[in-house]
Amino acid sequence: MRLLIAVYRLTRIYTAVVAGVVAYALGGEVEASIALALLLAGAFAFNDVYDRDADAINVPKRPIPSGVLSVRAALGIAIACAVGALAAAIATKSMRVIVLTCALIALLFAYSLLLKRITFVKNLVMALVGASVPLFGNLQARELAILIGLFILQKEIVADAYDRDGDARVGLRTLPVIFGIRTTMIFIVAINVAFLVMSRGPLMAVGVINIAAAIATAWLGEKAVPAMLTLQKGFLLAGLLFAWRT
Repeated sequence: MRLLIAVYRLTRIYTAVVAGVVAYALGGEVEASIALALLLAGAFAFNDVYDRDADAINVPKRPIPSGVLSVRAALGIAIACAVGALAAAIATKSMRVIVLTCALIALLFAYSLLLKRITFVKNLVMALVGASVPLFGNLQARELAILIGLFILQKEIVADAYDRDGDARVGLRTLPVIFGIRTTMIFIVAINVAFLVMSRGPLMAVGVINIAAAIATAWLGEKAVPAMLTLQKGFLLAGLLFAWRT
């Protein structure tokens, strides 16, 4: 059971499943949704391998720093997920899905190896990945793709705020490392203002709540960052439930 929990945490299955369900809800084939979920799970695992030094400081209970999973095992899981994603994409017989899957696998592995060390580029890469989720289901869902991209962009910056101390020690120059928590929250507010302007209906509440949370975090400081990160995970879960119902 301990090993299964470690694999679950390594691959961030909850996030991968959210992405797959959203793609399916937008009209994607089952195979395309599986391809998306697997490629994200593999990318998360691969990223944990290269984040193990920072994780040993920020989150020592992560599967690799805690010793539950070895680096070799994590790499094996990442490769297996990537191969599974390619197989599922090929099974769709859709050139769009195959190209998207190959491009995202290459981009996400490049992210772990190189791009994540470039300030803000790492956040943009993850936003681009998030924006691609609806495209696995419906190539016409461009507006939703932009909204998801904006949400993921600000979520990744919040995650960087949570990881600031460890990132600084291993030399990662993230926005929170360079500018501090309070100034970083200004970026969060700006992104969510753009989200709010583009959204409508219930989605507007996401922008409003995130703006309020960013302002509160700027006022309260670093101690409020974990709560804001939990809020983002809550929105991801809500997105899963909404997509499932539709």
